[in-house]
Amino acid sequence: MVKLQKALFTQMKSIMALALCAWGAFVTGATAENQWPYDPSLSHPFGMANPAQTDNEARVFDRLIGAHECVSQRHNYQTGESIEATAMWTWYYNMNGYGVRDVFRLGESAPASQRVYNPGTKEWHVWYMLGQKFFFAGEWTGGGKGGDIVLDSPGAKLDDKDVISRLEFYDIKKSSFKWRSGNVDPTTGENLFYSWEIACDRRN
Repeated sequence: MVKLQKALFTQMKSIMALALCAWGAFVTGATAENQWPYDPSLSHPFGMANPAQTDNEARVFDRLIGAHECVSQRHNYQTGESIEATAMWTWYYNMNGYGVRDVFRLGESAPASQRVYNPGTKEWHVWYMLGQKFFFAGEWTGGGKGGDIVLDSPGAKLDDKDVISRLEFYDIKKSSFKWRSGNVDPTTGENLFYSWEIACDRRN
């Protein structure tokens, strides 16, 4: 497992380096510095938060920026079985520091999420996208709740039950965080089943 984690981490660093090289070929360093100083760069590979975005709620994802080695557990509601695997989760600022993007690498799976803060509603909008073997895209909204981050998407299904899909980041520390995907009863607010759980340790 350790060897696989190191390989995933090395692969992610190579991907980031290639992306930055491609970006550098598109614009000159001076232009990028002048117009988009908070995007990822060679000096700041994960980008920087735009200081013009001053709401406290707009900073809730700052704690996750960087590269993390993770252990993923997927749970099957019908069979009760679980599948565990190692993964890499990398977070960076984009949209000149106004957005947060993350990429998740688990085996052949390569989904990505784009996160944008709405200052009018004080909420984050999160779009999760997967286009390998099958297509999926979904949107969740929410933000900070105590020391956690909670995002909801109504209209989901757990077998034949109508549920709210709830994503939670919790136990967030400088060196680690945890995440889980729940299925919440819209009437009682009770979580009926956690379908996916991830525990991550920071590497950068």
